[in-house]
Amino acid sequence: MELKQIIPFVSFIIAVIVAGVVITSRYHYRIRKGLLNRWPMEDKALEFLKLLPGGLTEALKWALILVFGGAGLIVLEFIPGANPDSPLSYGIEAIFVSIGLFIFYFSQKRKS
Repeated sequence: MELKQIIPFVSFIIAVIVAGVVITSRYHYRIRKGLLNRWPMEDKALEFLKLLPGGLTEALKWALILVFGGAGLIVLEFIPGANPDSPLSYGIEAIFVSIGLFIFYFSQKRKS
């Protein structure tokens, strides 16, 4: 299959995923805001709020993954032996994404 045939399909999938993440985070924010503004907090409501994922931490996690994933792709352009069929390119990309996840993990660990 040629790359020109795959690109529209992959971009559609990425757009659907991004839209899903945006809609989900928006509704989590509305639920949290509604619960906080309605009535005095009970124990069950506080437990429910703790179950909802935090908006800023999720955004930070995905931003770090995407930034370091993009940095890995940029580095791959400058390595002469890393072609798309080589396992070296997958390894370098995995290392950069894992560096982003480690930075997120240590920032959250230091925060708590």
